[in-house]
Amino acid sequence: VGRTGSGKSSLTLALLRCILTEGKVYYDGIPTDSVNLDALRSSITIIPQTPELLSGTLRQNLDPFEQHDDAVLNDALRAAGLF
Repeated sequence: VGRTGSGKSSLTLALLRCILTEGKVYYDGIPTDSVNLDALRSSITIIPQTPELLSGTLRQNLDPFEQHDDAVLNDALRAAGLF
């Protein structure tokens, strides 16, 4: 959340190591350049300002790699107040 041009996108790109920075960028107190890139990117979720409509079922969108059973997904939906 912030004004246009305040650096939100630049900070996100630097955090995900999509752009080079002159200084250090830290994630949870750890320099991002010392974290495995796949591990770093898989631990961060970005919610875009404009929502995207995805194809497939709600379940497929919630768990695209089919890693969780229905009970886990239902618990997550309840915790988020969506079920």
